[in-house]
Amino acid sequence: MKLMALAFKLKRMFGRKDQTKSFIHLQKNNLYMEEVNLSINRLGDEELGCILKALQNSIRLRSLDISFNCITEKGAKYLANYLISFEKMMLQKILERLIGSDAAKTYSNLLSSNEALKELDLSYNKIGSEGAITIARSLKFNTSLRSVNLSGNAFNFDGTKAIALALKENNTLKTVKLSGIKFDDIAIDILSRSLAKNSSLESLYMSNTSMTCKGAKKMAESLQKNNTLRALILLENEIGDEGVDALSDYISSNSTLQKLNLSSNSFTPKGLKPLATALRNNSTLIDVSLYDNHFGTEGRKIMFEALSFHESLRVHGI
Repeated sequence: MKLMALAFKLKRMFGRKDQTKSFIHLQKNNLYMEEVNLSINRLGDEELGCILKALQNSIRLRSLDISFNCITEKGAKYLANYLISFEKMMLQKILERLIGSDAAKTYSNLLSSNEALKELDLSYNKIGSEGAITIARSLKFNTSLRSVNLSGNAFNFDGTKAIALALKENNTLKTVKLSGIKFDDIAIDILSRSLAKNSSLESLYMSNTSMTCKGAKKMAESLQKNNTLRALILLENEIGDEGVDALSDYISSNSTLQKLNLSSNSFTPKGLKPLATALRNNSTLIDVSLYDNHFGTEGRKIMFEALSFHESLRVHGI
């Protein structure tokens, strides 16, 4: 029996043409590859196009990491087309197997064992707003992806708006990473409204997005209507005391959130007081990070008092 590689990892190998040829040669006879890591390779759009073409028949591909490359909006279009074609291929398989069988039962079984692409890491490339809009369009209809990382790409308002609206339509994604992308208050408002409608997202990473207290208020208000989020990562933003106060209202009544990171958000004991009260009332949070804020000895005292009510809660940075 011929052994098939289940994972392909190629990092920091800067001979782009040679490495692309090597990958395509390996992939031609391998339909069972599950993980592909091509991060940090200076891959351009055309190299990505060739790689995606080689991956078209990979029926078990679950994870594709192409972070830290040189992919622009053109490459993002290639990727969006790949995602759409992958969905069509999986749908065709479902339809073929539904013929002459119990439709509902077969459909349920196929969804639970779907081997389509689950994880996509496109972080720290140069896809721009046009690329973001293209990716967002494919996310609206994609039902296989569970994790998408777009961190470190520079979008304008149109790009952030498109991604935000896609999360309103997509109800299969569980993890979305948007750190390092600048969201103004209007974009945060659109995203927050989408989160209120979303019924699948479990982890949201929005570090260093320039979120202000106004944005935090909008997000807190919308998250009151969300009952799936388990991890909220907001470090290195600008939410301040007012933003933490607003988030505290959400935390106090929430029963799903387990991890919260508010490190480096410039809040003081004034903001920490309502947060401590919220943590005292919350029974599901188990991990909270508060590094690099400005609450000093007074804030530490407030937090230690709150922690006395929670033996299982771990608070870092106090």
